[in-house]
Amino acid sequence: MSGSGLQVDLEWTRQVLSFVLEDEARRTPEAAAALRDLANKPGKLLRPRLVLGVSRFVLGETAVPEADFRGASLELQRLSERLGNTPARILRNGAADLESWVTRRSFEGALENRFYLLAVALEILHLATLTHDDVVDGAEYRRGLPSARSRLGNSGAVLLGDLLLTLCFSLVNEAASRETARLLSGLVRLMARAEFLQLGLRKNLWAAIQRPNRRDCLRILGGKTALLFGLAMVSGAREAGAKQVVLEELGRSGYALGMAFQIADDIGDFLVDPRRSGKPRGQDLREGQITLPVIEAVRHADEVRRYELARLIEEYTSGSDGVLDIIVEQLEHMGGFRSACELALTYLSRARRHLNAAHERGGYGRVASDLSALIDQVEESLRIQPENSTA
Repeated sequence: MSGSGLQVDLEWTRQVLSFVLEDEARRTPEAAAALRDLANKPGKLLRPRLVLGVSRFVLGETAVPEADFRGASLELQRLSERLGNTPARILRNGAADLESWVTRRSFEGALENRFYLLAVALEILHLATLTHDDVVDGAEYRRGLPSARSRLGNSGAVLLGDLLLTLCFSLVNEAASRETARLLSGLVRLMARAEFLQLGLRKNLWAAIQRPNRRDCLRILGGKTALLFGLAMVSGAREAGAKQVVLEELGRSGYALGMAFQIADDIGDFLVDPRRSGKPRGQDLREGQITLPVIEAVRHADEVRRYELARLIEEYTSGSDGVLDIIVEQLEHMGGFRSACELALTYLSRARRHLNAAHERGGYGRVASDLSALIDQVEESLRIQPENSTA
């Protein structure tokens, strides 16, 4: 394994995630194909990146000097046994497979293995929410592969999401403190409440467009995305021993970053080339999700323009693909993209401010460069916002 720092952290995290999902696929053959799809398409690993980035930020030079990946592999085998009391035969097979893809070299400056398990736990929580989302949305594909819903049906996909949730909590129990586990369980309830709120808006799409509620939209963004970003930063810092005042600043930074990230994603749903994003344009709107660019466009529109946009959106959600470009033009002309972009940039400014405050209040010798770079990447993604958008 080559490289250093966060790059190597994330590579090891991918391997741990692959091991855990493959191990579960062995135990649950009915869901094996869907679990292996998740392992083969791990995504950007943003939540693990936050956990590990903030852990390195807090620990600094006190990180473990070396980590033997062979020892870590043996630890994963013991974890497998504790998680499911796997028969010895399967454990032996798992160990043989594990050796084929886990390098036994060490790398300088690795974190303790519990940080990687915590990072994987939060990624599995994210995968659980995506699996449930695909059922609610009726999605056929996820990350370019058939969704769990496509492979298993709605009932099977719901069960898979539940299975992933229990796996997440098992890993947290192995890797983290009771306080981190308590925070995680509370977060899952808040995420479910946000999903219920979004479901209610979908059921009355016309009213949601005619009487836009920005506050509810932001509550959904916070519950579905931003809270998990904040938890990732708080949990990594807490397990690394950060002071309470630092935890508070990092939690605020993560929450603000998550809000900006989701707003950028909602803008991109209308504007990003599908070959780059991996999903069709307008997919969220097709599924009945009224996201911030729409809310911002209609909030300040007169009744006539609001009615016309609502009519176009209703036509689009009924299956008329040809009106999407007209909807995008209307959102641009009404200032929806510009306004949403401005709010995202405001959140990014908050994320930087709280991250800098954590650095100052913690008295850390190193800056959080990995986390700052992620904020910069989200800001860069907002450059897809049309420059000529006018209210």
